[in-house]
Amino acid sequence: MQINAQWGSIRLYSWNWQSNADKGKDILNANYNQSVQHAENVGHSMTDYQHWNNALALYNTGDYYYIWDDEEETWIPDPDNETGVRYADSPDVDNDVRDYEQEKPWE
Repeated sequence: MQINAQWGSIRLYSWNWQSNADKGKDILNANYNQSVQHAENVGHSMTDYQHWNNALALYNTGDYYYIWDDEEETWIPDPDNETGVRYADSPDVDNDVRDYEQEKPWE
């Protein structure tokens, strides 16, 4: 993940890869926790994988990957967030970022 100006000091995060990686970790964890809270507020559980999809879509667009479909009684990809859904599903993110999520080197 590349941290840019929207996340704070571009000078700090763009020139120091360790600060950049730390900030990326903090953003993903905050987005993951926001997804957990969102699912609780909606009243329906999500898988870990779904929370990471939400975290990645939130990072990219500021919107969730999933919305609750009352008719189908399930979480579905948000048709109004095609960009965030595509980002979370992209091969680079799907391989590199998800490997990083699973390895959890920050623990």
